[in-house]
Amino acid sequence: MKTAPRSSIPAAVAPEVPFGKALVNLLRAMREQARVLHLSQVAGSLAFLSMIAIVPMFSLGFAVLTALPVFGKMREALNRFLDGNLFPTAFSETLLSHLAQFAAKAGELSAIGAIAFFVTAFTALLTVEATMNQIWGADRHRPLTLRLTLYWAVLTLGPLLLATSLSFNGLVVASWLRSGEMQQLRGLWFALVPWLTSFVGLSLLYRLVPATVVRWRDAFIGALFASLLIEVLRRGLGLYVAQFPSYTIVYGAFAALPLFLLWLFLGWTALLAGALLAANLRWWRQPDDTQVRRTLADRFDEARGVLEAMARELGDNADAMLPVRRLAGLFDGDPRRAAEAAGLLVSLGYVTRFVRLIDVAPIEEKPGMRKLGGLRRLLRRSPLPVVDDEDDPIWAERWGWAARPSASSLRPLFDAIWCPASGDSRQAFPSALLDAPLWAPSAAPAGRPQSA
Repeated sequence: MKTAPRSSIPAAVAPEVPFGKALVNLLRAMREQARVLHLSQVAGSLAFLSMIAIVPMFSLGFAVLTALPVFGKMREALNRFLDGNLFPTAFSETLLSHLAQFAAKAGELSAIGAIAFFVTAFTALLTVEATMNQIWGADRHRPLTLRLTLYWAVLTLGPLLLATSLSFNGLVVASWLRSGEMQQLRGLWFALVPWLTSFVGLSLLYRLVPATVVRWRDAFIGALFASLLIEVLRRGLGLYVAQFPSYTIVYGAFAALPLFLLWLFLGWTALLAGALLAANLRWWRQPDDTQVRRTLADRFDEARGVLEAMARELGDNADAMLPVRRLAGLFDGDPRRAAEAAGLLVSLGYVTRFVRLIDVAPIEEKPGMRKLGGLRRLLRRSPLPVVDDEDDPIWAERWGWAARPSASSLRPLFDAIWCPASGDSRQAFPSALLDAPLWAPSAAPAGRPQSA
């Protein structure tokens, strides 16, 4: 058996790829992931779903502002902000007037109709979260109750935060940018505020929505790219409609509908492109030929090495966890290989991945000590683990058993790699080693398993 790596420093570090080649590799990886995930079709479906869900979301947001007297005067300011910054100027006024009419009619719905109405908004947010998890390859899912609570907070607190930022914007203009000498600075301020709003919102989206660890640096870069792309597309679409008014000529008063659907598609495409960039930045300057050189035997040996290290360090303790940094030497310090092995072992039910809210001292189990199930659930649900922003997030994870190793064997792993079509190799490969338990009492390590 291989010995578990004890050093927190990877045993081998892959050579750094030059900037030009790293950029080409990044763009190639983004293109390949977009093709595999069919992101153009996803953007189209999200655009259609957004067109259906925007009225419930718009209605709920403005209902919150209307219900609170302190924010009542900001509704018109919020309308003006959306008119000038969210949609292309060619049809924003028409679109917002229709949305206001629809929102007013929504107040006449019955209780059952209102519930069905707002379920559409939650469905849209669930779809967005599922798409983000696919892009980041997240194999964890937050509890549905927690997700619905967060979505409700977004739908209710979002308009309040936006209205507060608009109030601060008005205060800055009224207090410091009133004089004629500040005219150029005032114009720059008005141009930057919408972009900064998009940048902050997208940064939080990329950081908080995926059910995995995302570094702030990656989220900021992806949000910067997406917000700039959205602004370019918004201005470009507005210029196209102004110079070539074919939609207005053909559709007349209904021209806002196809233009709005087109804008939603372009906006979602830009947002998903930023997410692709943020998700693939974790592999920045990693060798691109790793997958080509590695064989099925390499994948099997790495996954088996993880299971052997966990069996040796954790034994049959379902509440203990192994710091992934200890396994860095097994993967030659390559986070991509570690993530691939983790995804495979999680999908087969061997391993559960945990992230930490805070750094805590190891907890040593004593006789009569209560199980750490609550701590494990807290770690599993943690949306904001603390990691070194310069390090890959996977090295900050801890892995534990998803099922008792005494009742598990290497057979499912062997079948998944060597016999994915049939899924059962017992007749062709009746090996006793593959069916032996991952851990047996006689193989227990001398030391006590380290718990988190």
